[in-house]
Parts: sequence; C-alpha cells; structure tokens
Amino acid sequence: MLRRFAACGGDGALPVTSSSGSGGGGGDVGEGGRDAAPSSSHAATTGASGSTSSASSSQSSGVSGAAGPGSGGAGPGSGGEGPGSGGAGQGGAGGGWPECLIENFGGEEQSILDVWSDDPSASTVYWLPDVIVTAVSGGGCVADEFCQLFVQQQETFDDLAASAQQEIKVLVAPEVALYFEGIGVGDRVDLGGEAYRDTNDERSELRFFVRESAPGCMDIVSVGNPEPVDATLLDLTQAAYEEGLGPVLVRLTTVSGRPNQASQLFALWDSEQGPDDGGIETVTNASPFFLPGGLFVALVPDVIVDFASVTGVYGQYYREDNMTKYETIYLRNTGDAPFVEIGRLAERRGRSPHWIAGGTVVRLGGAASQPRKPLSPQWSFMQALALVRPASDMPESVRTQST
Repeated sequence: MLRRFAACGGDGALPVTSSSGSGGGGGDVGEGGRDAAPSSSHAATTGASGSTSSASSSQSSGVSGAAGPGSGGAGPGSGGEGPGSGGAGQGGAGGGWPECLIENFGGEEQSILDVWSDDPSASTVYWLPDVIVTAVSGGGCVADEFCQLFVQQQETFDDLAASAQQEIKVLVAPEVALYFEGIGVGDRVDLGGEAYRDTNDERSELRFFVRESAPGCMDIVSVGNPEPVDATLLDLTQAAYEEGLGPVLVRLTTVSGRPNQASQLFALWDSEQGPDDGGIETVTNASPFFLPGGLFVALVPDVIVDFASVTGVYGQYYREDNMTKYETIYLRNTGDAPFVEIGRLAERRGRSPHWIAGGTVVRLGGAASQPRKPLSPQWSFMQALALVRPASDMPESVRTQST
C-alpha cells in the first residue's frame, strides 16, 4: 500500500452554487451545501461493529443568491457562498477512528454496482476495494472544508452503456476532510463508508457521506489512469444521472459555451445546432468546482467559445432556494476543454477565425499571426474581441503583430 487515509466526520451543510442558462448567466460557484447535504434523518449502520442504530442528523444550508440557468441572456448572475450551519455528529465507531480495513466496514467486499443494485434508503456500510478516483473538488481535499470526490469501478469502459452505474460520489464533511488530503485523480483506493440515496427536498442522489457519525476512509493502493467514454449532450439527462448512468467520466465533442466569470458555471450546447431553448432542465453546464482553485482560466466572459472536446464527470447541482436540479460537467484541469479550430463556424458567425488558448493563438487559416514575443494585454484583448466583432474592426497593426 502506498498511503493510508481513514476518516470520520460530522453532519453539516454546504453552500450552494449557481448555474448558467443556454445564453449564459450564472452565479458564483460555492458548490457543495444542499448540493451535498444529507437527508435530515436516516438509520445509520456503524462501520466498526456492523450493527444498526438510529442516528439523526440535522442541518440547514446557506444559499447563494445566484441566478440559475435559463435559455436566454448572457449576463452573469450574482451570488456567492453562504456557509450552512449544522450540528456535528456523535463520534463514530465506538469513539475511535477506524483503520481503513475491510473488517471495520462490514467485512465483505462489494462493488459500486452492488451499491446501485441495493439502492439503500438508509445509511448502509460498504467496502469497495480498488476503485479509481476520477475527480476531487478544488483539485484536492483541504482540511475544514467540504470535499467531494468521484470514483469509478475500473479505469475505462468500452462505451457509455458499459459504464452505467459503475461510478459514485463520495462527500466528505469539513471536520474530517484532512484525512482525504493527498487523494488525487487516478489514485486507486480501497473505499469504506456509508452510502444511501438522499431523497430529501425532491433530490434523488446515491452517494457516500463521510462524517463523524458515519466513519469512512480511502486507502491508496496503486495509481491508474481513468479514461472517459464518449457521450453526447442528449445522453446527459437528470434521469441518467439519478438512475441510469450515475456520475460517469465523459467526453463531449463539438460543443460550445458562453463563459461567465471565472468562478461561475456556463451552459454548453451543440456547436452545429446552437443554444438549447428547451428550458433549464435540458441545459448541461460546465462547472469549475473541481478545477484547482475552483476557477476557469483563459476564458473571456460573455465570449462564445467552441471546444474541440469537453471532458469531465457528469454530475448534478441542486439549488435549494428553488429546489431545481441542474446538469453539470465537472472539469478537472485546463486540458479537459481544449479550444477548437472554428473555421466554418467562425465564418458563419462573421467572426475572425482564431482564438487564444493558454497565451498562444490557435491559427484557423485566418488573418492572425503567431507572435514571437509575449502577448501584450492590448493584443490579447483585441483577439478576444475578434470573436464578437467582425475582423475588420481590429486594427491591422494589432491583427498582424508578430515582432
């Protein structure tokens, strides 16, 4: 074994993030809270003894005052994190912190598919050996902050259908998050803890929840390389997340979006078909919550971007103030959304056919040339404007800057 992490934690609630619509507006990402809070009461099965006792958790969540997704405008919503309040749970597993051993978590090996098949309505202990981490919120768990992780059964699957119900979310309370520090994407871990389906306030999410009253652990046993499966926006529905697929690591191609501020979600749509006006239930949003620092980089607010692909874990954000669920793609690093050569799309939209990616220019056969010296802020700004203004609006001296 490489490293050992055992965790117990306490009940609590997380702040709420917001989403963007097809046209773009969205609030600051403070994802977690009611997006991650447990039902108000459930039967808990203790990890150490395997016996069942009655445990009740009580929590309330902070709500960000952010605009949710819609099918229209491009303006970013306002909002932010609102820390929730909640009582700490009683000490788990006989007052001690259990070692990350199978005998402390039911004594029987199971799989993620077993959890889906059981679909427990009350907290039930599971031991899942050798599952692989596909995403960690903020790029890594931090002590005293809520943390979310996703794991899947194996590194890769043949197709989307083969990946169904082979993934699950793990939510970690702030009090025990330090025990999950160092867990990263690609780590193969033994996972022990309690899982159940949270159906509180119209939710329907199957997940693990680690806290003081419900011990849990991740023990790194090796390192792997999780690979996404190809999917389309049409595959990603609320029902698919809740019942059919679960939080699958997917790769979308030929999609576009209009970014908001760096901390905000924004809607994705098929690049050929344009924004989806079918309503917020049909919109899939790109989320920065699992990126390092929880921020998008190299994206200009309110400027439409065409992506060569978007890779991330398919998830769901629940907004408490209006009890609405939003589809999300959780990107893990900047390489998960490379820009595309937009050629014909750019011409059709009357925009200059080039884009800035990571401080360089992706040439699309247009007029822009690759600078041989670092880009000036003015040059970068004008390049960004070229996506929303005709190329003729850009001064020739700027468009052809190369010395």
